[in-house]
Amino acid sequence: DEDQERQRGLMFRTDLKDNSAMLFIFDETRLVTMWMENTPSALDMLFLSGSGRITSIGENAVPFSRDIISSGGPVKFVVEVKAGTAKRLGLKIGDKVRHPAIEAHSQ
Repeated sequence: DEDQERQRGLMFRTDLKDNSAMLFIFDETRLVTMWMENTPSALDMLFLSGSGRITSIGENAVPFSRDIISSGGPVKFVVEVKAGTAKRLGLKIGDKVRHPAIEAHSQ
């Protein structure tokens, strides 16, 4: 949840497990843009409102790509998971993501 940690994200990591994720917590609800530079694993990105509801899903982000992946609107959190996870779990817009850090920072 620090700027430097958010900027690094999953860059250079090759050990992302099937049931693990990285949670990004932003100081304020805002438009968020992500990219895959230096990220060797394809990812799904779940963009979450301040209440933890999925507002958009970026599926199968291409490793090492500099293409911008936008939240499409204001969000407070982003969850990155292995590509295919959103589909495998049947995640959709409006679903609620629960995690102690999300609950602590929800608005």
